[in-house]
Amino acid sequence: MKNIIKIAFLFYFSLAGFLSAQAKFLISKDTNILYQKTVYFDFNSFSINESEIPVLATIIRAARANDGLFIMEINGHTDFIDNDLYNFELGKKRAESVADYLKKRGLDPAFMKIQSFGKKKSISDNKSEEGRAKNRRVEIVLVKKKNSDLIASGVLLIKGKVIEKSTGKYIPSFITITQISDNRSNNQKIAFFERKSVYSRNIDKGFTYEIHFAADGYKTIVKRIEVKNESLEPIFYVDAELEKLNVKQKLTFKNIYFIPDQPVFRDDAFSDLEKLLAFMQSDSNSVIEIQGHVNFPKPLFDQNPEEREFNYTLSLNRALAVYKYLVNNGISHERLTYKGYGNSRMVKPLATTKSEAMENMRVEVWVLN
Repeated sequence: MKNIIKIAFLFYFSLAGFLSAQAKFLISKDTNILYQKTVYFDFNSFSINESEIPVLATIIRAARANDGLFIMEINGHTDFIDNDLYNFELGKKRAESVADYLKKRGLDPAFMKIQSFGKKKSISDNKSEEGRAKNRRVEIVLVKKKNSDLIASGVLLIKGKVIEKSTGKYIPSFITITQISDNRSNNQKIAFFERKSVYSRNIDKGFTYEIHFAADGYKTIVKRIEVKNESLEPIFYVDAELEKLNVKQKLTFKNIYFIPDQPVFRDDAFSDLEKLLAFMQSDSNSVIEIQGHVNFPKPLFDQNPEEREFNYTLSLNRALAVYKYLVNNGISHERLTYKGYGNSRMVKPLATTKSEAMENMRVEVWVLN
């Protein structure tokens, strides 16, 4: 009888171990989990270690890339030392410490769910220091919201990724989202992403949106989506597959002048604009990329985000102004793309005179075939 009980006992724990392993496997494969990371703590401490900052940085990036799509579970855990109540409070303080860190870096606390499990959910043996160290942790899990929950909450998102068409690798890009109006002068830029390969942005129903994807060395892509008032889809996916540029010829037009800090042509700009138009009319097979540049003699690493966005947007809109000029004069939009480079390619990086500044405020045209 004792042997039967012993066998049954061993079978029970073997089965429990098997099911536990299966459960962990299923959790790691759970399609409802967008992202998951673990932060570890010192004994009896809820202070975040410097070594864990890179882990939290990946959480922040994942959260921003999936903005509005998830609930963030922040689960605090401890080792077995001390009593249940003390460990529950310690686990809670660890979870709150992580939540506070993320809040201070711009993540919305409304989507955070803080929990403490104390010592109830160990993942390692508490008999050794190594095992206890693995149990002193906070698990951060981005759990995907159901579509029905997104619709009920009124959240509407546009999101996507930018990859190289031939290889599928992610490409850091400049991504601009514009809300299109019937009167183009009322178009509104609603989002700008600098050197990002994934993006996400809240949008409204009843509008058309234009997404401009640009990356150095690749053909620019512009996509449009119409979001109707009756739409029941909470997420609109707009991806871009960029092709590498095959540059045949580079043309520089230094005399396409603009009013300072505006994408508006000066009266003396039209001489070079007419030359560009004549070139496009003389070679009906040419496909070009129009590249805008600005004068801002300050290195990129010294610029704040607002300055970088202003310079990029200004250069992009100046290239767009040339694009519109050509389209309005009969050149097919299928032969044209446009891109902004901000002040990243100044001819005179330390411009101090008006003539040097004018060299930086230029439009270049790359003939692609």
